[in-house]
Amino acid sequence: MLKSLHIGVSTIGQEVIKACLSRHTATPAGAVDINPDIAGKPLGELVPGVPEEAVIYGALDQALEAGDWDVAVLCTASSLLAVRSDLEKLIAHGLDVVSTAEELAYPELQHPAAYAELNAAACEAGVTVVGTGVNPGFVLDLLPVLMTRPCVEVKHVRCARIVNTLRRRKQLQLKLGAGLEVEEFAARKAEGKIGHVGLLESAALIARGLGWPIATEKIEHSLKPVVAEAPVASEYVSVAPGQVLGAEEKIKLCPTPDTSVELHLRMRLGEPQEYDEVRIEGVPPLLVRIEGGIHGDSATAGCTANIIAPTKKAPAGLLTVLDLPVA
Repeated sequence: MLKSLHIGVSTIGQEVIKACLSRHTATPAGAVDINPDIAGKPLGELVPGVPEEAVIYGALDQALEAGDWDVAVLCTASSLLAVRSDLEKLIAHGLDVVSTAEELAYPELQHPAAYAELNAAACEAGVTVVGTGVNPGFVLDLLPVLMTRPCVEVKHVRCARIVNTLRRRKQLQLKLGAGLEVEEFAARKAEGKIGHVGLLESAALIARGLGWPIATEKIEHSLKPVVAEAPVASEYVSVAPGQVLGAEEKIKLCPTPDTSVELHLRMRLGEPQEYDEVRIEGVPPLLVRIEGGIHGDSATAGCTANIIAPTKKAPAGLLTVLDLPVA
């Protein structure tokens, strides 16, 4: 079985390791994390069931020197630029990479220069790099594209993901602004430090999957706070009336005057009705609604673990989930 090196072993990283074990997609043989409280310890102290010799290295360079790995699983940051240095090292070491970095889902979209350089390096090294996850990576991009397969004509793709973050991890609740004053939400929005990462990539993936042009300058984008009308508390944060519960984001991409991709994402504490919905307006029209929604943490782990084998068999370069088999 493939020996995997896991970079980043916080909540999502640990869930991915568990998924690798349960689905037998790879053997988690080592990990990397800069947290000094866990660096140097056996990985089994965090995730039971991994090989006894698997340890957590405090630096990527140390792990690359110490181990003989088949694939790397990178679960650290959202931005392509934030993970670029690690990607360069992994590519130079000849390792295929699967990552939950949201911008890596469609890396050339916002960072064409970095994409071109990394893609060239990966092709030269003969390795594959893929960004994946549930959102982006499945529910608002790959799933809608797959749903258009029986259509002889597609005009509009409209998707919604409505999430109650009370069921989600602390980092996500805070990333979406839970507990902030509305003014602080606005300030962080202006700095690009709040909200979900990856909705733009999902819209572009849908357009690409349908063969539609992607004109980023014509994209309509809105990000607004969802404000509490009554007190709401999670395990991690308490929100008073008038404070922020989470965020609502919408994107509309119009490749032509007659076609569009519209994505709606609302993630907030106490959302009364969770669901994921994909609506295809075409011939035939199609509608899929997943009541209760797809739980993001476990689904991200599944999407990541289950794509390892297809990535190992894929052509070299920076690819997307649209470039790989779905099963």
